[in-house]
Amino acid sequence: MANRVSDILQTLDTHHWAHVATKKNPADCASRGVSPVELSEMVTWFEGPEFLKNRVIVCKKPKHLVTNLEQVKVHAAVVNTTLWLRFSSFSKLVRVVAYCRRWLRVRKGLSSRPSSEALERQEIEDSIRVCIKKCQEEGFGEELEELRKHGIIDKKKKKLKTLNIFLDSEGVIRVGGRLEMSSLSFNEKHPILIPKESFLSGLLIADAHQKTLLGGPQLMITYLRSKYWIVGAKSLIKKYYRGCVTCTRYSSRSTSQLMGQLPSARVTLNKPFLVSGVDYAGPINIRISKGRGNKSYKGYIALFI
Repeated sequence: MANRVSDILQTLDTHHWAHVATKKNPADCASRGVSPVELSEMVTWFEGPEFLKNRVIVCKKPKHLVTNLEQVKVHAAVVNTTLWLRFSSFSKLVRVVAYCRRWLRVRKGLSSRPSSEALERQEIEDSIRVCIKKCQEEGFGEELEELRKHGIIDKKKKKLKTLNIFLDSEGVIRVGGRLEMSSLSFNEKHPILIPKESFLSGLLIADAHQKTLLGGPQLMITYLRSKYWIVGAKSLIKKYYRGCVTCTRYSSRSTSQLMGQLPSARVTLNKPFLVSGVDYAGPINIRISKGRGNKSYKGYIALFI
C-alpha cells in the first residue's frame, strides 16, 4: 500500500488532488469503525460516492483554507550549550568567564581597570555562580520556574522531591536536609544541585579527581558533596574513574605464576609413613631465657613429613 501511494504521489502533481468530505468518503467507515448494522445500510461503502458516477468530476477548491483551530502562543528558548564544550577543565572555564565579566564591567563603565591581571576571590566566586545558574537553567528549567513562583516543585517529580530543594538568596537551587543546627558550613549543609546530563557535572568530576590526587570514587564523592550535589553522581564518577588511564594502569592486578603439579606421593592413597620427606632450615638465633647477659645460640629446624 505504501509503495502504491508513493507511486501516485510521484506520478501526479499536487494540483490534481482534492479534498473529499467525511460524509462522502467510504474510507472513513473502515478507519473510524462502524457496527455491522450501520455498515449494511451504508450505500457509500458498497457503491462509492455519487460524484464518481458522473462522467465529469468537478472539484471546487477553496482559495483560502479556513479553520477554527485555537491559536496557541509558543515561546521557544534557544540555549547555547556549546559554551561548556569549549573547555576541558572546570578551573579554565571559571577563569575565562571571570575575565569576560571583568571586561564587560570595564567596557560599560561599572568598574575601573584593575591594577593587576590576577583575578580576585570575589570575581572567581561570581564566575562560578554564573556557570552554575546557567547550568541549572538548562537542566532544571521547569523546576526553577516552579520554585520562583510557588516555592515548591510538583509532587510528580519524585527524584527531586525527596531532596527538598529550595532557592537561596542568590537564586541558586540547593538541596535541603536536617543539618540546619549543625556546625557545618552552608555549602556542606545545603549543597548546590547539578543536573546529571550537564557538561558541567563532567568538569566538576574531573576537577575533583585532580584535587584529590587521583582519588577513588568514594573519596571523589565525599569531596564533591562538600559543595555540590550531582544527580546520579555515583554512576558518573565510577564511569570517569574507569576511563582514567593513570588509575587503570596503577590499579591493575599483577599476574601470579601458576604452581606446579603435586607429586604422585601426595595425591596417591598409601599406608602411613610409607613415603616420607624431610626439610631442613637454619641457622636461627635461640635464647634460652630472657634478661641481660644471656647468650643466644644457633638452632636448626628439621621437619619430617
